[in-house]
Amino acid sequence: MKILSREFKAQWFYPIVLILISFIIALSFWFNSSAETDDKLNAILSGLITGFVGLLLQLWFSWVEQNKLKKFDELKIINILATRDDPEYYRPLIKSAKRDVMVLGVTCLRFLQDFAEDEAGAPNKNQILLKSLDKKKIKVKLLVADETVLDNEDDKAKAKTAQPRLERLRQKYPNQFFYSYYKHRPAHSVMVIDDESVVGPIFPEVSSKYSPAIHLKNDSKFVEHYREYFDKEWDECSRS
Repeated sequence: MKILSREFKAQWFYPIVLILISFIIALSFWFNSSAETDDKLNAILSGLITGFVGLLLQLWFSWVEQNKLKKFDELKIINILATRDDPEYYRPLIKSAKRDVMVLGVTCLRFLQDFAEDEAGAPNKNQILLKSLDKKKIKVKLLVADETVLDNEDDKAKAKTAQPRLERLRQKYPNQFFYSYYKHRPAHSVMVIDDESVVGPIFPEVSSKYSPAIHLKNDSKFVEHYREYFDKEWDECSRS
């Protein structure tokens, strides 16, 4: 059982530790100086000292854990993802979107297939972005790599498949759905949904779905640079 909760105040750690150490030292002196103490009392004192040492260690480990959690809280981290390949993680986020969905990726084909599939007979779960566009009037911005900067043949094929899908959505939702191409090798993955973002790196020759990512609140200092990067890329692409 954890001795300290996440609400444990750090300023109380040192006074508690000092009191426990003092008590352990006092018990030890008494234990060593009481030659006439009977065996039962010796066993009790020995058990108390052992218990307090264990408690002290538990307090220490809990305090270390608390400090780690505090750093996570300060960075407004919601989750750390080992991979980005699970669409079920993103569906609730996209479904709850009320204002904006902005994505910077390689081709965004997987994003379209998982959340904006406009082919007849597509499962409802793969059309949640379209339903949000219809009902909530959200705005969607997608930034994808120009086919000419992609080295991987598989990515080039995905880009060709994604292009007509992007254009169909642009024509269907002219005031809500926008996309543009950046003309350099992909470096970052950014997904912004209202007040939250999922950001991470893009590695050469590694499918983006197998790359790690961090899910954060948008007021995190960590995500600030990713947001600025997206806005800069969007502005530059819009002018080109």
